[in-house]
Amino acid sequence: MPDVRSVIVLGVGVPRGAFDTLPRGRAEYTNTLMAATATLRIVAFPDS
Repeated sequence: MPDVRSVIVLGVGVPRGAFDTLPRGRAEYTNTLMAATATLRIVAFPDS
């Protein structure tokens, strides 16, 4: 991408508690990841 002049990076923090159940259980981590992904989509694509 030689013509790119700027890049926008978005991020959402994941609480430490989401990792506490790994690798035994993935439910807490998966729920947190899904919520973070939904938040990023709303921020990145507000008209969608």
